[in-house]
Parts: sequence; C-alpha cells; structure tokens
Amino acid sequence: MAAEKTYVFRPHHTLSCWLLGLLAISGLLIVVMIFTSLNERRMLYSIQEGAFSSTEEMMAAAEFSDLLQGGMAILFLLAWLPAMVVSLVWIYRSACNAHALSRARVHPTPGWSVGWYFVPLANLFKPYSAMKEIWAASSNPQDWKRLPTPTILQLWWFFWVTGAILGRVSFKMSMKAEDVGSLLQANLVGLVDSLWSLPLLVVFGVMVQRLTAMQLAATPASESDEPFIDTAEMLGESNA
Repeated sequence: MAAEKTYVFRPHHTLSCWLLGLLAISGLLIVVMIFTSLNERRMLYSIQEGAFSSTEEMMAAAEFSDLLQGGMAILFLLAWLPAMVVSLVWIYRSACNAHALSRARVHPTPGWSVGWYFVPLANLFKPYSAMKEIWAASSNPQDWKRLPTPTILQLWWFFWVTGAILGRVSFKMSMKAEDVGSLLQANLVGLVDSLWSLPLLVVFGVMVQRLTAMQLAATPASESDEPFIDTAEMLGESNA
C-alpha cells in the first residue's frame, strides 16, 4: 500500500497579488468591452432604422465597430488566459496548504482540485465541493468538517456557472446571427454576459484575499513567501 502523500505549507501571498492584479486588468477590459458592445448596438439600430445616408457610410460604420470589437476581444484574451492559468495555480497551492494544515484528510487532492474544472458535467459541482473543503480546512484546521459553507463561496459558484452558460449561449448566437435582428439579440446576450462577469471577478477577488489571509495566519512567521509550484507534481496528481 502506497504511503500517504505529505504536503508542505508554502505561503502564497505574492501569487495572490499577481492573481488580483490580473483580475483587475480583466475587469477593466470587460468595462471597455461593454462600451464597445453598446457602440455596436447603436450602429445596428441605425442600420435597422435606415439612418445611414449611403451604403458606403453604413459599411464604414460596421467595419469600424467590428475592428473595435475584435481588438478588444484579443486584448481581453491576452489578459484572461494568464488570469485563468494563475487562478488554477493559486487553487492548487491553496489546496496543498489546506492538506498541510488539516489533521483530517481533505478531498480531493490538489491535482484534482484543478483537474475537475476540465471534466464535463463534473465541473458543474466538483470544483465547488473541493473549494469548500479548502476553505474550511484553512479556516479551522482542527475541526473543519463542521463548518458551514460561507456565502462568498456560494456567490462565486453561482456567478461562475451561470456566467459559463451565458457565455456559451452568447457565442452560439453570435455564430448563427445572419441579419440585423439576430445580431441585436446576440449583442444583448453578450452585454449581459459581460455585465455578469464583473461581479464574478469581484467575488472571486474577495475569495482570494480572504483565503490567502486565513492561510497566512496559520503559517509560522519564519516561513518565506514562496509562490512556487512543482508543475510535474501537479500534472502527476491530475493524471492519478
């Protein structure tokens, strides 16, 4: 029988600061995207109402709107992808710390705390279950199983799941839109999706701050701040 894995506590304040910075940048870009979407909506209404004096003027307005939307989508992707990677690293590191702090075994392993996000259907509830245990073990390592689920976690997962659904609907509608009416509908759903993302970022940011503070309070003062992650170890656990 294999020996139970031992986890080492590593404070991750610096990692959390990087994550919060990336979330802030993503939030600012989402605000700009909301304004570019509103500009696109005004342009579509102008086409629908025949407000343009010529086809050339209408095409120029449409091309300018597409350029703005496309440019902002690329900028957001450049900020969003690093934010997602750092978020997963932060979750992994937080899970390792929770295992190191608690006396009773926390489930799942740090690798699966990340891996469940990539498993269809299971990603609707497994990551939330893992985060609840990470939070509880960080809040009260000696008696974490009796702690109630905090509201902040419930809000985070509600915004995450509903936001993922909105994003998928928005993408499908935009791909199928062929006339001004359907483009307006897709634009509206995209606006709602962008607006929905803002409270998700805020709630997740508060979560990051609180969980990091709880874990930092549990570490000895002599511990150094090492946001280091053993990538090979993480991949090995995810494939277990």
